[in-house]
Amino acid sequence: MLPQLYADRVKTWAGWQDLAVEEHGPLRPAPAF
Repeated sequence: MLPQLYADRVKTWAGWQDLAVEEHGPLRPAPAF
């Protein structure tokens, strides 16, 4: 049950990826301290 639930969530997130990048820009690496 959990693997399918996780797969469904990843699919949803992937579907929104283009909009997220359009609104916020590409993901940048965290600064090294």
